[in-house]
Amino acid sequence: MVKGLSGEVAPQLDALNFDEKIGQARDVLMEIYTDPELDETERANRLVAVMTSLLPKTNNHQHLKGSTPMGTLLELAEQHGFSEEKIAEIHKAYAEGEAGFKSLDAFNEAYGAIGGAIRTPADYQKAVSGIMTEAARSGQLTVEVRCSVIGQRDADGAPLSPENALMNLIEATDRTRTQLEAQGATPPEVGITLLGYRGRDWKPEEVIEHARIAVQFAEMYPERSFSFDIAGPEDTGFSPKYFAEAYRLLREHNERVDGGELQGEKIGITTHAGETPTYDKDPGSDEPAKQGTGSI
Repeated sequence: MVKGLSGEVAPQLDALNFDEKIGQARDVLMEIYTDPELDETERANRLVAVMTSLLPKTNNHQHLKGSTPMGTLLELAEQHGFSEEKIAEIHKAYAEGEAGFKSLDAFNEAYGAIGGAIRTPADYQKAVSGIMTEAARSGQLTVEVRCSVIGQRDADGAPLSPENALMNLIEATDRTRTQLEAQGATPPEVGITLLGYRGRDWKPEEVIEHARIAVQFAEMYPERSFSFDIAGPEDTGFSPKYFAEAYRLLREHNERVDGGELQGEKIGITTHAGETPTYDKDPGSDEPAKQGTGSI
């Protein structure tokens, strides 16, 4: 019920400027109060939905590719000449995300369908712009955007260095912030999480490289927020010891911040644990139970 009401209210309160949004909310509230077909419970629920939509929010786990607004993503797909079949896969991916994924495999498949449209530095910039604009529209004060900066390519298909890939994201946040402010909006504060992945097509060295880059940029830009995450299925053959160096680099940096040797924030650290295995033929949510594991 809450999700349904939020879906009804959000399109009616889409102004970037908060004062304008208050005006929109006033109109919606008046419609609710004067609707003779609503009973007291329905009216109360709708009033709460409107008021809740005006509350400040935060988003602390926002995958750059997976959370790019669908309108932005479809524009990129059209620019890259996606077929009707590929476009249909994108629509399906967003629909499944709205309904909730049944397994990690289903999430990864949807993520792949969406991520295929984000290829060049310009694409990443547009994705960041879409995320920040949507965040401002919904009243988010902070956004934590996470992605890998290894393996990105430029418009000609040449490899992009991780440092240049990250700088592209930073420049995109700055540019979008300026644009939103010019429209009278309050842009969200944006933190960037560098995402290492425990996949069989990934090497532990690449995860460690993400940690190194997080430390490098946290020291270069102490006024910004950076963090590190490791994710992915745990049946890859790489036990936690393969990633110990990454955590050592992060720990030593944070100790220097605590000790006053470095300025800025500490690097945030998250670790996905207990993710459902995906390298077998039974990726269902009951797989951990079959292995004697109590968590997913």
